[in-house]
This record gives sequence, C-alpha cells and structure tokens, in this order.
Amino acid sequence: VFSIILLDVDFFKTINDEYGHDVGDEVIKQFASLLMSKVRENDMVGRWGGEEFLILCSQTSKNGAFQLADQLRHQVQNYNFPVNQQITASFGLSEYRHGETIGDTIKRADDALYDAKKNGRNQINTRQIFFCLVSRYQFKDADSAHYETSTGRSLAEITNHRQFTSDIVISRPTRPTTIRCTVKTD
Repeated sequence: VFSIILLDVDFFKTINDEYGHDVGDEVIKQFASLLMSKVRENDMVGRWGGEEFLILCSQTSKNGAFQLADQLRHQVQNYNFPVNQQITASFGLSEYRHGETIGDTIKRADDALYDAKKNGRNQINTRQIFFCLVSRYQFKDADSAHYETSTGRSLAEITNHRQFTSDIVISRPTRPTTIRCTVKTD
C-alpha cells in the first residue's frame, strides 16, 4: 500500500509577478525544505514541475496521506515565507489500487488537485468514490456536490470506515435533499 500526494503552491504566478523570479525561486526552495522536513524518512518528495510537488508516501493508506497533507497544509499556511502575503497550498491525493498503473494513481491525485484548486484552494481533495444505495439514487462522485452526514462529519472524516449508514445531506444549488444512505468508501 502506498499513497501519492500532489500539491501546488496557490497563486504562485502572483508571487513571481509581484516580487520577481528570484523571490519566487526562494519561495520554492523554502517550500521544498519545509515539505522534506515534515515527511517520514521513507517517504519521497520531488518537484513535479513549476510550483507543483509530488510526495510518495510508502506504506501509507489514504487516511495516513490525508493526515500528512493536513499537517503540511497548516505548516505551509503558517510559515513565514519571504513575501508580504500568506502562502497556501492545494493538495490532491490518491491511494494505489491493486492492479492499476502508477500513472493511474498519479492521474487520480492530479484530478483531485485540480478539484481542490477549482473549489477554492488551500484544501485537500481525495476524489473519493462512494455509492449511495437508496432506491434509484446512485451517486458515484463525492466531488460533484457537498455531502454531510447526520453526525455532522464530512465524508473525508469518516473514510476509515468501510461502510456506514447515515442521513446524507446533498447540497446542490438547485435542489438540496436529505436521504438515508449506506455509504461504502473505496
């Protein structure tokens, strides 16, 4: 088992435009150092391109990768970079699925990163797949709407459970709905 975290410095172009490329390069160096100081010895951190980084989390489930990403997100947000603005990062993560290629695992993390940036940045997205088994309803993509359980926990907070039953509030702009669901996380 291993997981992939892809992360990206939010609004990095603005940093280069406002402070220059030398300062932007220093931000990238400090960002990389911060990442490397916070991961375990057996994890690997690499620059994936531009302001994007990849972390290979060996022997780590998506729950463990989520915890690491959350720690990193807070560390980046609170770090004093050499610019007069707060720097944040967006994260996409995925866990390797038996039988898929590493490219597939990276693609899912990349898609999740894209969604995190599209949905407001400074957040973690896991692109979780789940099924809602109630009469005709079958929702396959947790990212297409906001889901909240009747206990007030988000689906991201309950991924350590393989299955649970709860009222799910599906908030969509056109029709908010509450239905009783059995949810199975992948």
